[in-house]
Amino acid sequence: MVDGLTPEQFARDLGAGFPSIHATLAHLVAADAFFLSLCTGEPASSITTGDVPTPAAVRERWQAIEEQRR
Repeated sequence: MVDGLTPEQFARDLGAGFPSIHATLAHLVAADAFFLSLCTGEPASSITTGDVPTPAAVRERWQAIEEQRR
């Protein structure tokens, strides 16, 4: 869905609860990773916007989490 966004659109401050689409997606990926860690008993890794700087990086991290769930 976000692949069509320009880097500026992805990072633009929208004045919402999370400042940008980038920050919102980073938060969601981090929440999924944290929930998975609760289910598996493995330590949770902290995920920030710097860890997923592009839409492709967000997708890659989410796919890795999905693979761990299986």
